[in-house]
Amino acid sequence: MQCLKQRIYDLEMHLYKVKRVRVTLLPWEDVAKALADDTLDKVRENRSIKRELAHKRKLARLLQQWIQSLSPEMRYPNVHVDSWRNSHIFHGDEASRRVGYEWLIKQLYHNTERELMPLGFPASNDYFLDTSITFKDTTISLQQQMQMALPYSLEIVSRAIWIAVRTFIHYIQRKPHSLTKLLEINDDIEYVQEDMGPKTRRIDSKLLYGRFQEPDRTVVVTRAVRSDDAYPIESTTWTTDMKQWFVLERIDANSTRCRFYDILGHPSTQNGYVSIQDIVRQYRYEPLDDAHAMQYCRQIFPSHQRNERAMFARHLDCKSNRRRKMVAELHKIRKIKRDELKPCFENPPAVLNVKCKRLKEMQLLRRHIYELEEQLGRLEHKRTTLLPWKEVCQALAEETLVNVRDNRNLKSQLFRAQRYCAFLRKWLSPIPRSPNASIESWQHSQLIAGDAKSRKMAYEWIARQAYHNTQRAMAHLSFPDTITIDGIGLISVNVEFVDDLIEINVMTQQVLPYTLDEVSASLWVADKTFVQYAQGRTDFRQELQVVSEDMEYVQEELTPGSRRIFDNVLYGRFYEDNRTVIVMRSILKDELFPLEKHMWTIDTKQWMVADRLSKDTTRCRTYYSIKHPSTDIGYVSLQELAECFCHSPKDDTQAKQMLRDRFLIVQRLEREQFAAHLDNVLLFQALGDAICYKADARSTKDNLPMVAEVPLTPPPLVLAPVKAVAHRPDRPLKVSTSTTVKCKRVQELQYLHRHIEELEETLRRCQRPYTPMMLPWKEVSAGLAHDTLVHIRENRCLKKEVENKKKMIEYLKAWLQGQEITRRSPSPFVETWRNCELLAGDETFRTQAYSWIMQQCFYNTDRAMSTMAYPDKAQNNDFIDVHVVPDDNDHLEIHVTTQRVLDFGLPIASEAAWVADKTFYEFYREETTYREELDIVNDDMEYIKEDIGPIQKVIVDNALYCRYREENRTVIVLRSILNDEAHPLDADTWTVDIKQWMVLDAIDADKTRLRTYYIMKHPTTKNGGYVSLEEFAECFQLHAPRDDKESLKRKLSNQFQEKQRIERQKFATHMDSVLERLETLEMLDAVKGEELNQL
Repeated sequence: MQCLKQRIYDLEMHLYKVKRVRVTLLPWEDVAKALADDTLDKVRENRSIKRELAHKRKLARLLQQWIQSLSPEMRYPNVHVDSWRNSHIFHGDEASRRVGYEWLIKQLYHNTERELMPLGFPASNDYFLDTSITFKDTTISLQQQMQMALPYSLEIVSRAIWIAVRTFIHYIQRKPHSLTKLLEINDDIEYVQEDMGPKTRRIDSKLLYGRFQEPDRTVVVTRAVRSDDAYPIESTTWTTDMKQWFVLERIDANSTRCRFYDILGHPSTQNGYVSIQDIVRQYRYEPLDDAHAMQYCRQIFPSHQRNERAMFARHLDCKSNRRRKMVAELHKIRKIKRDELKPCFENPPAVLNVKCKRLKEMQLLRRHIYELEEQLGRLEHKRTTLLPWKEVCQALAEETLVNVRDNRNLKSQLFRAQRYCAFLRKWLSPIPRSPNASIESWQHSQLIAGDAKSRKMAYEWIARQAYHNTQRAMAHLSFPDTITIDGIGLISVNVEFVDDLIEINVMTQQVLPYTLDEVSASLWVADKTFVQYAQGRTDFRQELQVVSEDMEYVQEELTPGSRRIFDNVLYGRFYEDNRTVIVMRSILKDELFPLEKHMWTIDTKQWMVADRLSKDTTRCRTYYSIKHPSTDIGYVSLQELAECFCHSPKDDTQAKQMLRDRFLIVQRLEREQFAAHLDNVLLFQALGDAICYKADARSTKDNLPMVAEVPLTPPPLVLAPVKAVAHRPDRPLKVSTSTTVKCKRVQELQYLHRHIEELEETLRRCQRPYTPMMLPWKEVSAGLAHDTLVHIRENRCLKKEVENKKKMIEYLKAWLQGQEITRRSPSPFVETWRNCELLAGDETFRTQAYSWIMQQCFYNTDRAMSTMAYPDKAQNNDFIDVHVVPDDNDHLEIHVTTQRVLDFGLPIASEAAWVADKTFYEFYREETTYREELDIVNDDMEYIKEDIGPIQKVIVDNALYCRYREENRTVIVLRSILNDEAHPLDADTWTVDIKQWMVLDAIDADKTRLRTYYIMKHPTTKNGGYVSLEEFAECFQLHAPRDDKESLKRKLSNQFQEKQRIERQKFATHMDSVLERLETLEMLDAVKGEELNQL
């Protein structure tokens, strides 16, 4: 019984537990079957995703290579050039749009002097009106300028002009709903939409009105906004571009001069410009063709504009008179005394006829009350807004409720905006306004007209910009390292087509058996006279301006085919201790020396670098780039370019092939001719020096002073003996006294004979008696009077020009003082706060920031490592170089380079380097180091926080690791993030700015070269800035009481020299162990694979 009771109790407990267990609604067989079906679906989906991923990776690799091959020019907005920014406003919140309105209208205001300066207003205050119409093809542009003097003060005229300008279109059109006020930014800026067209056509224009008041001047400007995303118009609605300036200047207290300038553009729609015939049809006139329509516009539009100005003058006078009458009435009311308004029994008259006086007083009071009531009615019914005041008040009340709700939302955005402003202010404050020497812009190939000093400065700036970019231009070229004396040397010609535009790149190298000074002088002469030598012409070159002995600006005519090509060229020569650089740069546009219309020109850049190899040996390297020919309209088509060289291609593909074949041959022949020309110039230079040396020796011996006084010069380059002289280019010309140079002595004797004859002829001319030609004193006086008048006229012109220049300087000075710092786009070659700072934000934006920072480091890999000198072969398979460099502020900067050759393939070596770099500090330190993974973006990018300091001091580093894989190369980059809002450091915690590049290049299938370069800068803190040398030395227990800064720097330098070498050796050991483990794992995987295959 007891056993059965126990059994029953156990079964009841088991049943209770089973009932308590949660079971599914379906049997387990159905659940298992459903899971199997889902697994099959996921397997199929996984396979398709893998295929798509492989395709995306290929596409990303192609796009990455394409982006790397591009070098787009970065253009900055120019306040003097119209662009879409000047007449386009994006859709956004009200605060952003207000900033856009103010920017547009202030941009127009600050360009007032620039627009009005070329115009010819009369010097007096007389009335002046001029209207002109210009055509560009079939598009119209109307310009109108007016001047008048008004007998009112500046304040009254300013208010009247401000009202008249905004109501003038409604005044002349008289259309219903022709004016719609969109937004009133403040009392001086207003944004409206107006119908400017005739009665038969609606032309909508969104106009920005702005008023800018100065002590003695007021400027009222109007700007048409062509496109507004917040207020779009229909695609078929006409709109026009308009810019208008009113400049009001105070003459005296009661008179003001008004100058007006207006530019009205061609009407257009969203599809483009309206045809000129459709414009003329709006005036009920049917043109025959475009020429007929243009003739009608020339006849009608100027008179129409003059009538509009006359109507504006009447409208303005009406506004001024109303203002003046209102002021007079107010003065009259204020002059009435309180006693005069009392009843007559309180203020009895002094005369006896009281009744008559009272009646007259009553009549006067009634008349005055009637005038006041009429004036009050006019003021109440005055149309100051588009709606009555009651509706305006109701609308304001409703808008106030809406603003209360918006205010709550804006308060939540205020904190974020303040933080953005603080960061932007920090970023804007240190930015210079100087152009970037590594980026091409319009300044590099364009010259503006100006005085001689300004243009000389421009010449030097452009030439020096090309000179300082010599290394950057020639860094991607691979010149041979040979230094043997050769003849023509290396010639490499590359012809490419980018977007159907030809680009020719030519590089040459030649080692010459002459000194650096001889080669420099000969290159300067040969480069300027090469066309004369090759084509046998003397009229190809015109000197525009000789800046100095080492800089010239010329205009050259190039005639390679049947078409004349002109080029304004700037030559510059720069000397260094062991090098001379000659640069040549084309100036595509010069306002002072313009080319003819539709004339072909070519953008050419050339660098000639002469390097001293020894005392009598010089290496000459040349690189030049020739771009596609262009005109003032644009680039020349490939068909025209091929026809210029007497080709007849059927299509662009055949034209490309013909041009490529031609330029490959022609450029190589030209370089060979230039080498021969350079040899001739060097020969004559050496021959002339030798002859002068002999002549000086002979004159010293024979005591002939005449030879010493008249220096001997070699014959000019255009003489025939240039081709008759034969020499070997691989042997220098030296005048010897041996019997083997008889031919050279004969040439020297011939040259001396010719020079002696020239000297004798000069001596005979000098020995002839002097017979002066005397003129009568009347003719001399008349000539002097004429010259005096000419000089007086020139003096007056010069005085006017000086006054204009002074005004220009004042305007420029005022403009420069009022300009804010121009914003500059981040450059991948310049370090900014973006490279080492992360803002707080969501995960997507932070991931994008990680990618941007690491890609910036990756794309600068070659640039960073090009400054370091690596051995061609690693010495003992372990090359380590450490440099500790202090700067001017006593801050240390450590540069470490290493190189190893690994006996492993690129895949396993890359994986080992990736693992070893992330785990090195754990291996290097005996105790457990601090390491925290902040964010793992993907398999090739991680963001970690680790302690990299010594035992005595905690130095925390937030570092980004990233790996980039290429076909035969893998690059691993590391970048410190000094400031991260999402993961902030303590105010007193030390941190270090570190950048590291590890480049693994595949030598063959089983060997890989590993090159490492990293930079470690001076430690910093968040509050205190850079750590002092004393604190830094105390961290390593190197500080002594009597140590100065130099001794501390020396101690720290020695400490880091030893410490970094030990670290690099331990890293090599750590990486070897990682490689061994990876190799073992790979072997185990291979064994398992074989076993599975056998099974």
